Amino acid sequence: MKRIFLVGCPRSGTTLLQTLIGAHPDLVTLPETHFYSRVVARTTAGRKFGFVRPDALRAVLGLREAGLVSMSESKAFPPRSPLLDAWSRAFIGRMDDMAIARGASGWLEKTPAHLRYIDQICRLVPDVHFVHVVRNGTDVAVSLHRAIASDPRAWRGIHFWQKNDIVACCERWATDVATSAKYAGDERHVFVRYEDAADRPGEISSELFDALGLSTTPVVLAESANARAGTAREVVLEREAWKINTDAEVSRRGAGENLSAFVEGAEAEKLAISRLTRGEAAAQTLPFVGNR
Repeated sequence: MKRIFLVGCPRSGTTLLQTLIGAHPDLVTLPETHFYSRVVARTTAGRKFGFVRPDALRAVLGLREAGLVSMSESKAFPPRSPLLDAWSRAFIGRMDDMAIARGASGWLEKTPAHLRYIDQICRLVPDVHFVHVVRNGTDVAVSLHRAIASDPRAWRGIHFWQKNDIVACCERWATDVATSAKYAGDERHVFVRYEDAADRPGEISSELFDALGLSTTPVVLAESANARAGTAREVVLEREAWKINTDAEVSRRGAGENLSAFVEGAEAEKLAISRLTRGEAAAQTLPFVGNR
């Protein structure tokens, strides 16, 4: 069973990449589960001893919303154990069962925040692969700022940018890119620039499939191209208004944003630019698909 996690900073184009990769006929995909970000313990002691978070039951709501667990099943899903290993085995079992039921040999899970739980996922999930998406830092920061402003309730749990500070958005992007860079050279990790996927979806899809060990025959590539529109509809929940522009027609909308329009004062702009510069330096170390 091929198990793929798609990660990256929020608003980096992960949903677009999910439609491109998830359209492969040998894979199944689904809306974001947020599973590991909701069950992995936050405290050092909790992680050391392998416990789940005290409020780990919240994860079941995410699985239900994603369609992985039904209302009746959700009462029985949480393992009667406080250990992360048991919860992870139950989650992976559900994902594997979903793939088998649909005649697929693998699955793609996309939750951007799982980027911060890669070490735990690597330990818990056999035969795992990761696809990291990196997008222009200014475009990500501005897109984050707009998404939070348009639907603040949906983002209220993200304490990092509760005040919707553009500098904090730049910091989040730089930190996430630096996290991705830690895994350069590990064959389980594949890296892709959003702009490349948007400009050359067919070519980048084919290279991603090849890097992930998926079939790239002409028939498969044609099937996946035809399935993108349907995949895009399947992976976006009705409440996720900020993803409304994600569809089968890839877009560079928002590229080339002017950061100065979103910062207040020269000092804030200087801080924002320093974060973006740090993030781009980390991005330069990554072996991106399409540029290797």
